[in-house]
Amino acid sequence: MTALSTERRDQAERENLITLLAEQRELFRITLRGIDDAQARERSTVSELTLGGLLHHLVNCERQWVAVVVERDENAKLDVSQFDSEYRMAPEETVEGLLKEWDVVADNTSRVIRAVDGLDVSIPTPTSPWVPERVWWTVRFTLLHVSGRSPSTAATPTSSGRRWTGRTPPISARPEGAGWTGKGVGGGR
Repeated sequence: MTALSTERRDQAERENLITLLAEQRELFRITLRGIDDAQARERSTVSELTLGGLLHHLVNCERQWVAVVVERDENAKLDVSQFDSEYRMAPEETVEGLLKEWDVVADNTSRVIRAVDGLDVSIPTPTSPWVPERVWWTVRFTLLHVSGRSPSTAATPTSSGRRWTGRTPPISARPEGAGWTGKGVGGGR
């Protein structure tokens, strides 16, 4: 394999990761379509989770994991003191504002993916009460971890409950041009 083809493969993988993350974000955005701030704060199941709280978490989660990729702090500890508000949409926050913030975070994520020194580079992850020993992940695995947050969050009873109440059309009923390309990682589905 030539150096040029290796470089092209690396660039293609980076763009595929960017596309994957964008598609996962869009899946959660579909869940939010047509709701206002009051509805985003409503509990739709017995869970304390709300769609606004889940959105708040996804924005913070992506921001924090990308910071882990950039900072590579071998002494980092997860700050669990913030967890009380992690899954809550603050009174001053709006769905529109959080979505705009997520766009900014997403743009930064794309810049980091394109600029990072390598997807195979091992980076330290923060320790936490449930993972007290330092764990090292590759940049690639860290980004895949971020991509997995949106679909797992979108599959929670809170977001799925919106479909049960009839407030969100199923994915197959989305209007054309809803922002989702339908192109999966590797070019198609």
